[in-house]
Amino acid sequence: MQIGRRQLRSLGLAAAATGLAAGSASAQDSGSSWAGIAARGSIRLGVTPSEPWYAKDLATGAWHGFGVSLAQQIARDIGHKAEFVETTWATAPAGLQAGQFDVMFVLDPTPARATSIDFPFAPVLYYALGYMSRDDLGAKSWSDLDTPAMTIAVPAGTAMERWVSANMHKAKITRLATIDQTILEYQSGRARLLVLYHPALLAYRIRIGSGHVVVPKPAVTAVAGAGVRREADKTFRDFMTTVLTYYYENGTTAALYRAYIASKGIDPASVPGITKESLRQG
Repeated sequence: MQIGRRQLRSLGLAAAATGLAAGSASAQDSGSSWAGIAARGSIRLGVTPSEPWYAKDLATGAWHGFGVSLAQQIARDIGHKAEFVETTWATAPAGLQAGQFDVMFVLDPTPARATSIDFPFAPVLYYALGYMSRDDLGAKSWSDLDTPAMTIAVPAGTAMERWVSANMHKAKITRLATIDQTILEYQSGRARLLVLYHPALLAYRIRIGSGHVVVPKPAVTAVAGAGVRREADKTFRDFMTTVLTYYYENGTTAALYRAYIASKGIDPASVPGITKESLRQG
């Protein structure tokens, strides 16, 4: 069933009304996320410098990026504003627990985080293991890259390194202690391939203005979720489940991502997308 923006806003208002009807005093007393959003007329998003998700204009202090655009879209569709609260990936769960902000996108649902915060039952997007090369190698599969002449830089002790080690047996693999060292290995020319998850490759591509980012087959995908505060009133968590599902299925999520990539002077068709379908089809 196709749901329009007007209906989406009605769903949000209906959810709020249902929650308040079920226990208005309880929701207000507990300081629930949904009650706070309704009172302020704004959704607060946790942000941290991490392009393409979040980027801060140092001259103006304004935030932009895919996550910012997504929050602004949700806020517009329910007649609210979007506010941005700076945090870090490490402290974001504590910030949600403390009620400093309402949601943070691309906060992956890990077992450790799930002990302290909740996650809507819908993905924000998907990302995949990929590589960057200086030239277009024309390689469409990981097996195409697994040759004795290929040199690969990858961060040690990561899921990325474990997959490469288990599946690439002929290529020369250099394992570095940090992502910065891994990028430097590639930048110096000692490695032909930089292997990271593709959004990190894209962020580096935006920074240096050159390079080819590819997600080879088989696509090794992972889900990126959204963190919300754990509380008795589940209205906001359930609302976000509905909205994220709606945006993903009707193409809004992908369109917001493409728009941001285009704003950085990159043809969106030249880089991998953020849906599981597009990553697997390649």
